[in-house]
Amino acid sequence: MWIFISIGLAIIVIVLLWKNNKRVSNIKKYINISVQYIRATNIIKSMLFVPESIVTVNDLGEITYANNQVENDFGWTEADLKGERMSLLIPAKHLLDFEFFKKNHSDGDDPAHLEIEGQKKNNGFFPIEVTVGKWYDDELKQVAYYTIILKNISHRKDNEAVIKIAREVIDKLNRLSVKGLEILRAGSWSWDMINDNVEYDEGFRKIFRLRSGEFITARDLMDMIHADDLDKSSATLKVAIENKIPYTMEYRIGHKNNTKDLVRVSGVPELNKNGNVIRINGGIILVKENVA
Repeated sequence: MWIFISIGLAIIVIVLLWKNNKRVSNIKKYINISVQYIRATNIIKSMLFVPESIVTVNDLGEITYANNQVENDFGWTEADLKGERMSLLIPAKHLLDFEFFKKNHSDGDDPAHLEIEGQKKNNGFFPIEVTVGKWYDDELKQVAYYTIILKNISHRKDNEAVIKIAREVIDKLNRLSVKGLEILRAGSWSWDMINDNVEYDEGFRKIFRLRSGEFITARDLMDMIHADDLDKSSATLKVAIENKIPYTMEYRIGHKNNTKDLVRVSGVPELNKNGNVIRINGGIILVKENVA
């Protein structure tokens, strides 16, 4: 009996809604937007503790959601931001560029990025990389919500500055005469981590006593490090790669005639557009020959 009553009520509801096309349209619109919003919210909540700041903005430009990282990066809690606009997170000088990018960037598997500054609650500024995802109202064929990822790239910018300085130093060294390099007892090198190939200059070659044009890998160089210094050197390199930070260390290298030299090595990780270390550029100085 209850089945027939339920079916009858359902038919009445359908008839009433059918007679009011406008109401049906509004309900469909609400359902479509709700589905899109739920999808967006579920995806975002699954990324609650990712290192990127993530906010959701509706079609009116109001913030409806912010993950925990937003507070770490910008100082604002989700409660602070709900109902507010992106001007709390983006400085006024970048707002026009941000809004244009948000509305006009191309969707796709390889989303576009915008590098601008973010603004902290205390009015401090730091570099960010912006990525935008769009959630559409299928009926109206327009955006209902934006998912905005604000990645803090301060660390990457710091590395880029260090890399620039290191390259300038290397260029200056390369412009020195061979005699000057011998006096400095210094050299430069670059480790291509993808192909495990170490490129080096004349100063580096002489310190390691390599043959001219000899092909070497990182493993070859590690084999030349004194056994007592190997663990510490390997640990220093590992930390630098994992944390994408510059490093300096000293260790002894052995030669075929059983003599050992003390060297000081510095390196700066180079990142690709995805933030992964693909190369390390650096320099080396011969500190002391014939050590114990």
